[in-house]
Amino acid sequence: MTKERIKEWYDYWKGEVYFSYSGGKDSSVLLHIVRSMYPDVPAVFVDTGLEYPEIKQLIKQNDNIITVRPKMPFHKVIENYGYPVIGKKQARFIRDLQNPTPGNEATRNLRLTGMNGNGEPCPSMKLAKKWLYLADAPFKISEQCCNIIKKEPFHKYVKENKKRGMNDVMAHESNKREKDYLRQGCNAFNLKEPISQPMAFWTEQDILWYIK
Repeated sequence: MTKERIKEWYDYWKGEVYFSYSGGKDSSVLLHIVRSMYPDVPAVFVDTGLEYPEIKQLIKQNDNIITVRPKMPFHKVIENYGYPVIGKKQARFIRDLQNPTPGNEATRNLRLTGMNGNGEPCPSMKLAKKWLYLADAPFKISEQCCNIIKKEPFHKYVKENKKRGMNDVMAHESNKREKDYLRQGCNAFNLKEPISQPMAFWTEQDILWYIK
């Protein structure tokens, strides 16, 4: 099924595709499958400056790996935007509370109470009570690290090379990813930023079995 999804993606974009490669086990499985079908499809690796030396050595062992880098080093992201603590969603909620403006009063109320501007309950948009104290932390907190360090280099590559991406995201990794998979499937052709996740239905055991 994964090979079918990859072929659909490859054919739809007439071969103008790439896949993101981190050097981890999941993306190494995707590398192995894609290259068994289309050896010339490039793999794009984002060198964030935070990778283990062993990962960089592994990257060098594979052919046709394109390395891209963020425009801002990690320590500058922390200085300018804040620390990526807990998770992206909760960090975003804390960022809203740490940066009060007249224009985001309704948003801040939503983060604190879980009620939107119409008085309707939206509990998933409320900051978890156990993290509420972090709104008063003496340092900035933000979810934007991933956008700047990882996503922006990929966006730049796509804009310059007109290729469409595949990645190793799997639905079991989070509630959001499961919901995305149930809504759009493996290949999302009609999104503003089309993306393919041909291993979305895999489990951790599938990955380990494949490697073995």
